[in-house]
Amino acid sequence: MANKTSAVADEPIEVLFALHNKFDLLDFSGPLEVLNSALHDPKDPTSKAFEITIAAGEPQVLSDQGVLIGSQCTWKEAHERLNDFDVVVVLGGNTDEVLKAKAEPMDLIKAYSELQKNDPSRERTLLSICTGSLFLAEAGLLSGLSATTHPDYITKFENLCSHAVVRDLGEHTDVIEDARYVVNNLRFELGDEDENPYIRRKSDATRRPSNARKGSISFKSAGRRESIARRAAMRLGGLRVITSGGITAGMDAALYVVSILVSEETANEVARRLQLTWTKGVVVDGLDVPNAVVAFLRPRPKQPPNLATFAVPMEFNKLDLRDYLYHAYNVEVVSVRAYVQQQPPQRRGEGQQGPSYRPKSKKFMIAELVKPFVWPEPVPESDREAFDHKIWKKIEDQKEMVEAREPGAIPLRKGREKDIGVSREREILGQLAKEFMESGEWKAPNSGKWREVEKELDAEKKTESGEKKGKGGKGGILGGALLGGAAAASLD
Repeated sequence: MANKTSAVADEPIEVLFALHNKFDLLDFSGPLEVLNSALHDPKDPTSKAFEITIAAGEPQVLSDQGVLIGSQCTWKEAHERLNDFDVVVVLGGNTDEVLKAKAEPMDLIKAYSELQKNDPSRERTLLSICTGSLFLAEAGLLSGLSATTHPDYITKFENLCSHAVVRDLGEHTDVIEDARYVVNNLRFELGDEDENPYIRRKSDATRRPSNARKGSISFKSAGRRESIARRAAMRLGGLRVITSGGITAGMDAALYVVSILVSEETANEVARRLQLTWTKGVVVDGLDVPNAVVAFLRPRPKQPPNLATFAVPMEFNKLDLRDYLYHAYNVEVVSVRAYVQQQPPQRRGEGQQGPSYRPKSKKFMIAELVKPFVWPEPVPESDREAFDHKIWKKIEDQKEMVEAREPGAIPLRKGREKDIGVSREREILGQLAKEFMESGEWKAPNSGKWREVEKELDAEKKTESGEKKGKGGKGGILGGALLGGAAAASLD
C-alpha cells in the first residue's frame, strides 16, 4: 500500500488509533464504535468503510480507567507504515506526563504532518479527541489554524498554542471554546491538477450534502476533483486537521469523518443505530477560497433571465465562479463567459493636471444559469436599512468622487467641490465657462486689467523704438565722416 493515493469503493479507509499510556477509554471506544459501524453499502454487513489499526508502545496498553487494550503494532511499526493510513486518531488523557516526557504519540503526529507536506497528492486526516489536541498544539501543528479542546483545558490549550507561536515564530491559533469540533483544510477527493477544486467556506451545520465522497460507492461517479497544486499551497500540505471537545464531542467529530469520507447518509445511519444526536461542529476553512468580493450586477435591458452578470477579481477564472456559485449558493451553471474592460486614461493630482495613468482594468463574467433568475423590483430608499444601504451609498459616493466623469463637463464634479477641495482659479474658470455657455461670448479673466497692461506695454515699445532711431542717426554721421566728408557735410 506504499503507493496508495486514495480509497476506492471496495477498499476500506485505513485508520490508525494512537494509544499512549493511561489514555482515556471513552476517547477511544466512542469514535472507534462510530467508525467501525460505518458501511459502504448499508445492505452488506461485510462492506466495512474503515479498517482500524491500534498502535501502542506495548502489546497491551493500560487506559486511565484501568482497562487493558491490545495493540496491533508498535510505535516503530506505525512509523514504518505511516504512509498506509488515511486517518490518524490521537486520544486524550494523561497529557501532562506525555508532554513532559515528549513521548509518543508526539513524534508520530509530527511525522504524519511532514508526510503530508512532502506528499500533498494524498488526502490525509489528523483527528484529535478531547485533550489530544494539546499534543497537536505542543507539536506546533495548529499554527494559523482554528481549534478546540475540552472546556476544562481551554486555558492550558491556549498557553500551549501561544508557546508554540513564540518558539516557532508561527501564526496564532484561533481557539474556539463553544464548538463540538473544528475542521481545518476542508478537503474532498483527489483529482488531476488541471481539474476544478471543490470550494466551500461555510459552517458544517449548513453544509450542502454531496455524493462525491472519498472511499464511497459514489466515488466512481464523482464529477468534482481537487487541485493538487492548490492542496500543496495549503497549510500542512492540505492535511485535514480536526480537533474536538470532550468524549461525546469526539463521537460527533467521528461522524463528521464518516460523512466526509464515506457519505452523509452513512453518517446519519450510524448516528441512528447508535442512538446519537449528531451535533455538528464548525468548518472554518475551505479549499483555497480567495479573499475577494464577487458582485452580482443588475442585468441590462432585455437580458435573458438565465444569464447573470458578475464583477469578479482579475485573478478569478471561469471554474472559480462556477464552483463559487454551486457550493456557496447551490446555483448550477451551464457555461461562463468572461471579458476584461479596459478603463480610460486619467490624470493624477488636483484638477486632473498631474501625470496621466490608466486605472486597473475590470473583469466581468456572464454565467448561463440552469434555473432563470428574475431580479425583484428595486426597494425604496426609505426601506433599505436592512441592506446596509448607507454603507453602500457612501462607497458609491467615494467612487464617484474618484472615478466618475461627466462627458462634456468641466471635471469639478458638481456638488463635490467642498469634498475634493477646488482651488480659486478653477472656480473662476468654471464661472467663466458657465457665462460663455449662456452668452456665447468669451470674456477673458481680468480683461480690464489686461487692457491696461497692454497700453503700458505699447507705450514702452514706442519709447524704446524712438531711442533706437536716435542712436541709429548718430551712428550714421560717424559712419559718413569715416566714408567721406561730403556726405557728412550734407547731413550737417
